[in-house]
Amino acid sequence: MTETQAGGRRLINATAVMASGTMVSRVLGLVRAMLIAFVLGNGTRQVEAFNYANTVPTTLYLLLAGGTLNNVLVPQIVRAVTHDEDGGRAFIDRIITAFVMALGALTVVVTVTTPLVMSMFARAWTAPDMADHWASLLLMSYICMPQLFFYGVFFLIGQVLNARDKFGPMMWAPIANNVVSIAVFALYLAIWGNQTALTGEPFTVPQAWLLAGGSTLGIIVQTLVLLPFLKRAGFSYRPRFDLKGTGLGRTFHVAKWMVGYVALTTLVQMLVANLASQATSATDQGAGWTVYQNAYLIWILPHSLLTVSLATAMLPSASRYAVAGDRSGVAAETTRALRLATTFLLPASVGLLVLADPVTRLAFGNGTGASDYIYIAWALMAFAIGLVPFTIQYLYLRAFFAMDNTRTPFLLQIWISGANAVAALALALPWNNPTTVAARLALAYSLSYFVGVFLTHVVLRRRVPELPGVETLTHLARLLVATVPAAALAWGITWWTERYPSLLIRTAGLAVAGILAVLVFFFTAKRLRIPETTALLEQLRRPKGDEGQTDAAEAIADAEAGAPEDRLVASAPEPVPDANGVGVFVPVAPPAPVASALLSLPAPPIAGTPEAEASAGGRVLGERYRLADQLAVHNRAQTWRADDLVLGRAVLVHLLDADAPATAAVLESSREAALATDSRFLRVLDVVESEPGVGPYLVYEYAPGQTLEKVLRDGPLTGVEAAWIVREVADGLIGLHAQEHYHRHLSPATLLITSTGNVKVLGSALTDAEEAPSHLSGEAADVRALGQLLYACLVAHWPGGERYGMPAAPIVEGHWVLPSQVHGGVAPAVDRVVDRLLSPVPRGHASRLTTAQDVTTQLSLVLGPMGAAHDLQARLHPDVDPDTEDAPPAPVSQVAPPIPTPASAGRFSVHDVIEDESPDTPAAESVASPGPGPQARAASPLGADLPVWAAPPVEASPALVEASPALVEAAPEEDPYPGEFHYTNAELYGEDDPGDETQPFVDEALRRSESFTPVPPPAGIRPSSGPEQPARRGRLMPLLFGVLALVVVVGIVAVVAMNVREPAGPTTPAAGAVQIEVATAFDPKTDGGDASENSKRTQRAIDGDASTVWRTEKYGSAKFNGRKPGVGLVLDLGVTRTVSSVQITMEDAGATVELRVPAKPAKTAPMKSVEQWESMAAAKDAPKTFTLTPVQPVETRFLLVYLSELPSVAKGVYRGGVAEVVVNAR
Repeated sequence: MTETQAGGRRLINATAVMASGTMVSRVLGLVRAMLIAFVLGNGTRQVEAFNYANTVPTTLYLLLAGGTLNNVLVPQIVRAVTHDEDGGRAFIDRIITAFVMALGALTVVVTVTTPLVMSMFARAWTAPDMADHWASLLLMSYICMPQLFFYGVFFLIGQVLNARDKFGPMMWAPIANNVVSIAVFALYLAIWGNQTALTGEPFTVPQAWLLAGGSTLGIIVQTLVLLPFLKRAGFSYRPRFDLKGTGLGRTFHVAKWMVGYVALTTLVQMLVANLASQATSATDQGAGWTVYQNAYLIWILPHSLLTVSLATAMLPSASRYAVAGDRSGVAAETTRALRLATTFLLPASVGLLVLADPVTRLAFGNGTGASDYIYIAWALMAFAIGLVPFTIQYLYLRAFFAMDNTRTPFLLQIWISGANAVAALALALPWNNPTTVAARLALAYSLSYFVGVFLTHVVLRRRVPELPGVETLTHLARLLVATVPAAALAWGITWWTERYPSLLIRTAGLAVAGILAVLVFFFTAKRLRIPETTALLEQLRRPKGDEGQTDAAEAIADAEAGAPEDRLVASAPEPVPDANGVGVFVPVAPPAPVASALLSLPAPPIAGTPEAEASAGGRVLGERYRLADQLAVHNRAQTWRADDLVLGRAVLVHLLDADAPATAAVLESSREAALATDSRFLRVLDVVESEPGVGPYLVYEYAPGQTLEKVLRDGPLTGVEAAWIVREVADGLIGLHAQEHYHRHLSPATLLITSTGNVKVLGSALTDAEEAPSHLSGEAADVRALGQLLYACLVAHWPGGERYGMPAAPIVEGHWVLPSQVHGGVAPAVDRVVDRLLSPVPRGHASRLTTAQDVTTQLSLVLGPMGAAHDLQARLHPDVDPDTEDAPPAPVSQVAPPIPTPASAGRFSVHDVIEDESPDTPAAESVASPGPGPQARAASPLGADLPVWAAPPVEASPALVEASPALVEAAPEEDPYPGEFHYTNAELYGEDDPGDETQPFVDEALRRSESFTPVPPPAGIRPSSGPEQPARRGRLMPLLFGVLALVVVVGIVAVVAMNVREPAGPTTPAAGAVQIEVATAFDPKTDGGDASENSKRTQRAIDGDASTVWRTEKYGSAKFNGRKPGVGLVLDLGVTRTVSSVQITMEDAGATVELRVPAKPAKTAPMKSVEQWESMAAAKDAPKTFTLTPVQPVETRFLLVYLSELPSVAKGVYRGGVAEVVVNAR
């Protein structure tokens, strides 16, 4: 398996940059849509005209750019960047030239033929009675059509950046478009208000120019934002017209299938748009294209936040595997992205299904949209059914695109599009209800993807046999089990709060429901041991020492090592341990004296030199890894520096002995090593079981830095450094232990301090066959090792014998003494943690620390806000002030080289190691013996001649004292608590006694004073041209997010505030029946009601269909069991009108019905008591159909149809039902 779990971590990290930009963009887009609903409504003709004009250019763009650019050109550009001598520059220049010309010509043609184009999408609007609205639609369409060109340029530039693994700008640029659009609609609201759509009149010319022109301006700004990033990436465009013989023919040949694929989708979208246009062409209001699009906007939000970002990051990697012929790699990338995506999206789909009503009411139920938001809720529920199959289908298609196959997706799309078209016609035509058109079309869309995902899986698995099927269904089933209780809880909370008219209560209820549902889901998923949820949680648990730099863009920067950019590229992935779990030991030469305090990098081979030619002539493994330099040999295993020919970076290749009994276990353990997804664990890149002529081998990445073992040879660390290192390791182990995997080999030799001062753990998830002998197992072994590491860091003595270049911890009567008794200055708080880790019976009746979580918690309490990455970086660069400009940078993936130690005074020869394997060959002598640093023998305060560090305690700064007094409290001269560590000899050493003949290879090497480091020399660097400074970007990110958050909050507050704004003056239509904007159940608690008289079915009384009925609850008497005077419906006419009569159709005869109006003028309908309403007319024992007519026409916006007595519907059962209400007014 190739890069299985490590790639998952990379995919999560690379996704974070894109998802953050997409999240902000989508949130602002939602604010924009909310503002449009407030101003123009959801189902009015004006909002339909705007959305048709603004959507068609986007659809036409997808016909060409969306298909060709997004999914075809990325693999083509990756090939050019990887294989062309100029890094693909000429190819990209030709791509831009060809597509800009094509886009320009297409835009001109489409703009000229705008009437024909628009008639294909909204044919119902071409009817004679829609002539004025059709003219308004055409004017806005002419203004919006140039968006096609700028959409194409935007995505072309974005894909060039994506091919260079610069994913962020393309995801963040749409924010500018949304800001422009919000500003435009705010200006429209300020000039014309939010009542224009209710008149049923088309846009005026100034209104059309403002809205359509502002929309086009936003797309232009969105495109221009990308230009600086393109320049910063080192790309400069030069028009090239030499298009023949350059490979573009193949590109367009491949693109034809993608264009056909998108053309099918576009044809179905045209059909859906035409069916939706009938909803508003027949009536002034209906669930048409805008309702469909707004429901889609909410539905696609979770998909856009995660799936698109995962697919964008997955496509280049999967393409590289496909180029190398590694179909299992394609399967692994696809499966990893699929499992991560569905872990988020299946709960999201269930959440949208159960929370559709409160979500859409909050987003689109304000202002003009208050009367028709329920249409969006119905459509959203229908869409939610298809979110998971849509996501899986989306990722499956990206696997085809990575394999340069666009023909198969085209053929599969025929089935999907056909299913969508058939279902849309079958669900839309038989029913003539304009309020549910969008919901029925959304359901058709969802059903088509159930068909599509089944067919696509079958076809893709034929090409990629490793693609899982049953495992994916099992994963989805487990997610569903974890989701159901969370969804039930969320639905119950919102059902309770939705009964209240208060916007604040409903919003708070939705927020609480969402938070609790997320917590319940993660809790249940953790109990079900769904690993992807652990990975997402670990992403949130980023090491603090990284300061947000090395986590979010680690994978992107790794990929940049293969890009032809003039940047500093340290072709040095970080090391993982070799098969024996001890480490990969690579010789280094002694450092040459340098004037600068910066560490020097070994010079890379220069092109044309004998060294470079020799390096280029090495054997190639798996058609990918070219062996360059042999670095070390141990037994029959060899370690080589190699060049990754696909990604253009150096890797470490470990050749194994095929005949060794442990090789199979080593290969399996290497696969398991990838299960550690925390960034503090190093990664296995490739595991090859066998290759002819070579045998099995492993491929690693490496991290420049120094093992803790080498660092401690210079002396103990400070209390802050020791506690921070062990806390970081313990925190990283939590996720590993949760998956029931354990390290079992934690030691100073398997911990790496990187040159940026962070901690990396080598050799995770080793199998039992590779474990060091111990009487402990599992988590207990790891926790004991944490105690030993903390002890060693504090005093540079190993509690377990003379190991890792350190003397043994002092023993008195068979017991280890406390760290504070070995080295002065150890804080009592840290002493106590060591005691609780290593002592069978801790002092002071304290409990033992038995889990990694316990260790993390206790050391976090000791550290407080303190960190040590800065201090450790300074320790590795002793002559450089990290705060100066001369300090080495701490980039994301380009870091300083390994640091030679004093023991590295001589160059170690591979041949020496080979000779040492013979029992007759004496150990090689070192020219310099390792030493732990300045130390001296002094009289031990405990008596006996125990080695005591004579170095003075570290002097604490005032800032340190204030920040963490527990760490700098001076240790008392006497033992703070009596007694020593009480261990038997077996407990001290377990079975790993120093006298054991099976000591690890590192011990033997250190005893011979040979010079080793686990980090090979880098393969080479490229000249720097001013690399970006991630730290500076990290400081700007909080400010940027703060500004964007402020924009979002202001937008939401504005929408809520506008909901109570004084409406503009009405435009009086002709006398007759008028539109009722919304009907609300009236059952005030003050009168004895419960504010829940079937409130979700009130629209049935005003939907124009007498077969749908709003009913009261059932009662035992006509007088509501004496509980209340009555119930009713509050009718909102939108504006103040002169009402002459109200015609009412009841389900049953015999009710007493009153027509009431507010007793006092009010901006909102009185909802506290019926006493706030004045009766205008009444009908006792009313027939099924009757008319209530006031004595004089009354001016009002609100009417109350009030039932004070109910008819009998069965013996002892009374219930009222209102089938239809028609208001005659002017």
